Amino acid sequence: MDWSKAKNILIIAFIITNIFLGLSIFKNMKQYNYFYSVNGQRIKDVISILEEKDIIVKTDVPKDVPKLPALTVKYETYNGNEMAEKFLETYIEKDKEYVKGNESVKVTFNNKLLIYERKPEIFSLKDISQEQAKKIADSFIEKYGFSGKNVEHWSTTKEQYDEYKIIYKQKYNDMFLNDSEMKVIVNNTGVVRFERKWLQPKVTKMYEKRVIPATKALLMVIDKIKRSVNDEDDKAVITSIRLGYSFEISEIDTLANREWHNMESGEVLPYWIICLENNEFIYVEAYE
Repeated sequence: MDWSKAKNILIIAFIITNIFLGLSIFKNMKQYNYFYSVNGQRIKDVISILEEKDIIVKTDVPKDVPKLPALTVKYETYNGNEMAEKFLETYIEKDKEYVKGNESVKVTFNNKLLIYERKPEIFSLKDISQEQAKKIADSFIEKYGFSGKNVEHWSTTKEQYDEYKIIYKQKYNDMFLNDSEMKVIVNNTGVVRFERKWLQPKVTKMYEKRVIPATKALLMVIDKIKRSVNDEDDKAVITSIRLGYSFEISEIDTLANREWHNMESGEVLPYWIICLENNEFIYVEAYE
């Protein structure tokens, strides 16, 4: 017997068997709806509907429609003395604030909000660019150990007095946690204010639910998108569409009304987050 030839035949048979097995698993996954995606034609149709309403989409519309769990989270807490040593090294404490020269550190809202401030002693007329401001902010959070894989730049906006506000959000499994952020205020002298409010995902719920497609989310908020522009004749521009987690968002149930700083833990749900060119964000609950 030609064992070499027989061996090759067995290998080919094994490969063919694996292919058929893979196709069978793929078919079963589709049958039982383990994954789902929106086809390209549906996305084109929705974009056309939005354009008829003077809404321009300048980003990719996500095709994937995953099953996601709700998450249980709690807020990270900070020790005032430890944070003062991190930022100031030496300091004096007065009125629950840690001070060194023109710098100060404060831990407030039940130790769940960390604030660092620096009052510039010298002002310059020189302006900085948005890119320079972000580099300064990136270096700052890296210096103090607040950067990492779960941190991602969210937005940079120019404020009054030639200051920039750079926002970083926390990510969990590649999705943003909306209620968790760092805010860095930068001007031509450097960082003048830093705030950190961060979440700790505790438990992933055992159940998962299918989210609504991004196309459906867009159609649900056409009127809200239109109201975001100042002039009725202006076009609204969508710059990003992404999935994230957030506490329940409504007109009467805001984070302030729920006194977030008194929460021991809470549940966050998936949301489609639609970002507009004017830096306004529209949230659509992703569960049916």
